[in-house]
Amino acid sequence: MEKVIIHRGVIISIEKDNINTDIILPKQFLKVTSKCKLGCYLFSEWRCPSNQSNSEPFPLMLRTSNKVSVLLVRKNFGCGSSREHAPWSIKQYGLNILIGISFADIFYVNAIKNGILPLTLKETDVAYIAQLLANAPRFQITVNLMDRKITSNSYKAWPFCVPSFYRLALLRGLSETELILKHIKDIISFDRSNE
Repeated sequence: MEKVIIHRGVIISIEKDNINTDIILPKQFLKVTSKCKLGCYLFSEWRCPSNQSNSEPFPLMLRTSNKVSVLLVRKNFGCGSSREHAPWSIKQYGLNILIGISFADIFYVNAIKNGILPLTLKETDVAYIAQLLANAPRFQITVNLMDRKITSNSYKAWPFCVPSFYRLALLRGLSETELILKHIKDIISFDRSNE
């Protein structure tokens, strides 16, 4: 897993609540076993031109640069089934940070295990960032996991919380297993002391 300490990127937004994993990655792509082939299927049904309404196109269709790496979402993102293919597709598309009001529990853990940082902010802060995006579509932010802050040029900073264990794993670029194995001597010693 890659280390996540400071991330700078352009942010785009999807203004819908309760986006489930079948929307993120439809079920017909679950047969794909390679993580590196799933990015092109992310939100495939919403990105399909024939499914677009006459209003504004889906935000991921407007992506014009690989600098877009942050996705702003709303409530309960990643709900539905626990398919790990959903965060695989998000990561392979190039989105490394998710900012939202809330995330489904299993999706949240799966995202972190795949090197994606899901951050929760207050609803008013998410709405404020969405408004900034409406006025400046190429809005860039910096996420500092060490300082636990999201910042942007000439705008205020937004603090966020990440559970300590997951924060440490992302800062060190280690999986849960690798992080636990760093303490193997202590684990063995503790286990033997209880025999």
